[in-house]
Amino acid sequence: VNHYLNSAKAFFRWMVDELLSECNPTDIQRILFPIGSDLFNADGNSNMTFLGTPQDMDTRYYRLIRETRKLLVECIDLCLQVAPTDIVMVMDNHSPESIFHTGESLECWYASNKHVTVDNTPLTRKYYNFQNNLIGFTHGDKEKVADLPMLMAHEAKSHWGKCTFYEFQKGHTHTGKLTGKVVQKTDPLESIEGVRIRTIPALTARSAWAAGKGFIDVRSSHG
Repeated sequence: VNHYLNSAKAFFRWMVDELLSECNPTDIQRILFPIGSDLFNADGNSNMTFLGTPQDMDTRYYRLIRETRKLLVECIDLCLQVAPTDIVMVMDNHSPESIFHTGESLECWYASNKHVTVDNTPLTRKYYNFQNNLIGFTHGDKEKVADLPMLMAHEAKSHWGKCTFYEFQKGHTHTGKLTGKVVQKTDPLESIEGVRIRTIPALTARSAWAAGKGFIDVRSSHG
């Protein structure tokens, strides 16, 4: 495995460990672990996105799939040392098939573990209910942000009425662009019709495309 892939894996593992270290295990009942939303840059051995846009890749696609699965298992096992863990696979525009296949492998891996659930349904938007909280997940490339609250109310109606707090988490949108000497940023957190819309940044370093476009997103694990 090359240096760049090893570095990315180490950074991902470190970030999960850092987030867990900030938690008090006695206060944690469950861990929600969303996976996907352009986890992979390409969706096949041709090194292209699902719709055929060429991508920069630092290793072979099949090796990337295997190493990612091993990395995710390591991180999920870390979470399990703290609390039962619920995994939500979030579909995207770069690698929906790779995300689905990875979800299938994780579901098989933890099939006999009663402390792990895996939501690998191939849906654009998914919902997670914990107590009086309803959390939606979407990559954000298909629907308008303003439509997310109503979509949540309709698609998760069985949970909507019994919840008090509502949040949609999305990706896709780059959060900073340099224009002259001014950094223009999209708001990572906004509220629409009582639903918080949170844009989650990425852990990845800039790709050649993002660098060429002038995006200067800050690497982060949460919005």
